[in-house]
Amino acid sequence: MSITTSPLKIIAFGVMTSFACVSHAEDLVLEVSKVGITNPHQIAFIPFTGNTAISPLVLDQLAQTDLKASDDKLPSKATSVDAVLANIHAWRNTGYRYVVLGDSRSILGNKVATNFQIIDLNTARQLGANHTHISGASQAELNTAASDISSKIYQAITGKASDLVGRIAYVEETGDLRQKTSHLKIIDVASKTTRTIDTVQGAILTPTFSPDGSQLAYTVLENDALPVIYLYQLESQVKSLATPFKGHNLSPSFSPDGSALLFSGSHDNHNPNIYRLDLNANRLTAITTLAGAENSPSYLSGNQIIFTADNGTRTQSIYRMALGSSPTRITTGSSPRVSRDGSQLAYTQGSNLIVSHVNGSNPKTIASIGTEGTASFSPSGQSVVYASHGKSSQLVIKNLASGQTTILPTTGIVKDPAWSAQ
Repeated sequence: MSITTSPLKIIAFGVMTSFACVSHAEDLVLEVSKVGITNPHQIAFIPFTGNTAISPLVLDQLAQTDLKASDDKLPSKATSVDAVLANIHAWRNTGYRYVVLGDSRSILGNKVATNFQIIDLNTARQLGANHTHISGASQAELNTAASDISSKIYQAITGKASDLVGRIAYVEETGDLRQKTSHLKIIDVASKTTRTIDTVQGAILTPTFSPDGSQLAYTVLENDALPVIYLYQLESQVKSLATPFKGHNLSPSFSPDGSALLFSGSHDNHNPNIYRLDLNANRLTAITTLAGAENSPSYLSGNQIIFTADNGTRTQSIYRMALGSSPTRITTGSSPRVSRDGSQLAYTQGSNLIVSHVNGSNPKTIASIGTEGTASFSPSGQSVVYASHGKSSQLVIKNLASGQTTILPTTGIVKDPAWSAQ
């Protein structure tokens, strides 16, 4: 007996099954294909129980990451890991990959204790142990706590630092161009609060953090004086002169262990070269001797450095070299900055901010920031911060994947931002 039918398709629990009966019963073919559930949000956020003040702040921070988070269309308002795992199929059918839940409560000392858990729905396991965070109860402290919690969640899932925490040092200028006052400031990324580190009559240039975030190095060009580099200890608030050398001292950058400074100095025959200053031994060593000027140095990794040079021409190019070896040209441009993992390069080319692979490949124009602009990568390398000088001067954080921008609250003319994870 011959039987011919159209395929019958059944969809259940996110799986589409096709039955095709052709010719004979023994020729029954079972065709199974999975219907993917798309959800732009990877994190299902269950509002924390107890004190409700911090929960929406955490959700808002997580929603700004590339993982994205939402409290929409949740199967339940589960209050424990076991409750989520007991209903794992319903949670998986939402298209979310992770679930975050927890509780927050007021404790002695006007503090707030927040406990939270992270569940991987694919493996049906909790990521790590239970997490606890204690903070103050003021709005500024809750904002900072929410960023810290969101950052821990992001890092637990991705293994990378997030862009929700850290500090950005920058220069703010006020007054007439010829008689300007420069302020070195730090803004906290989470709370958006600012702190003034130094103020001079003249210019402050290219501040940079030490790797552990405990120090700042920056150039000061006071009126009618040559530029020198200062070190500032953030905890003790002690400022000290690092380069009492004749000539120009510009563009400081710390070594990976924080024990040395690279900078551009015109100490020999008024020809700017790259120098290394051992901060412990107070020993100065010339690193480059190219024709023309070399500036904007920083470490890539190990004994590899990167810098700008014209090499006797009128064109600025970016070079890399191992200490003691000959430099290799990467690309045309200036003011190079490297991401923390050493994989990306940010630099200016004309008036454009360019981000590329560290070897100069795959360059992409990010923004127009002017010929003297600089940029700095976020801790994760997923964003950059730069100074924009359009209708007003602003500090801008831009996500490299989504293009989303965040404007930081500043006044005056801002320049030379540097982002520290600490």
